[in-house]
Parts: sequence; structure tokens; C-alpha cells
Amino acid sequence: MIRCVLSLALVVVTVTLTGCSRENAGERLTRECVEVVDSGVDSENTTNPDVATVKRADMEAVIRSERWATTPLRKAMQAELGELETSRGYTSDKYDAAWERMVNRGGERDALWRAAFDSDLPRRERIRNRMIRECVWERGTKEGAR
Repeated sequence: MIRCVLSLALVVVTVTLTGCSRENAGERLTRECVEVVDSGVDSENTTNPDVATVKRADMEAVIRSERWATTPLRKAMQAELGELETSRGYTSDKYDAAWERMVNRGGERDALWRAAFDSDLPRRERIRNRMIRECVWERGTKEGAR
């Protein structure tokens, strides 16, 4: 019994070491390129919400949308953004401070950030997919030239 288990283990190790894989070259290139693209993409284009950043313009667009204004607090934020945009005499520092006060009210910042990220996700996915396709094409061309 032990001899059978040991010989089976040796067969598994041998098959693994000889590189018997069911993955074809295209699948391998795609897998490798996904890893390369995901590790090198910047925070404005990543599809990973843990490391992504969202632009203020995207957050402002979410606040302006009718879908966002579902609670009295969110409606107040919408009105405050309108006032902020039409007020004259704000320096960029005053505008930044007013913006921070507005979005940090009532614990809405995380929901606002997530809504802005989700609305920008299709663009981020298009960029990621294009980068993966380009990587696969370039690597495939290099491997074909060998």
C-alpha cells in the first residue's frame, strides 16, 4: 500500500516537472498579461476598488444625478454643491475646504466614492481589457519570432 502511494506520488511529481499542462499558449499569455497589467495599472484606471482613486469631477457628477438624491441629506448635499458652484469669490483653498465639509457630512463619503467608482468602472474595464489585448499581441509576436 505504501509502495503504491509513493509510486503514485512520483508519477504526479514527474508529470508536473515535465510540464504537461492543459493550458494552451493563448491561455498562458492571457494569464501572464492579466498579472502584468493588474500589477502595473495606475490608481485612476484600476478595477480594484482597494487601490483605486476617484476624481472629484466624478464625485460631483454623482451628487448632481437624480439617482443620488434619495435622502434628505443627499438632497441637501446636491443643493450645497449647486451653491458652491455658483458662488463667486471662492479661492481654490476655500472651495476645497467647503467641498471637504460637504462630502464628509453624515457619513456619505464612502457611498459617494463607491457610486463614483461604479459609474467609472466600465471605462476602467475597457482600458484594462485593451492593455491585456495589447500585451498578448506583443508577447505572441515575440514568441512567434523565436
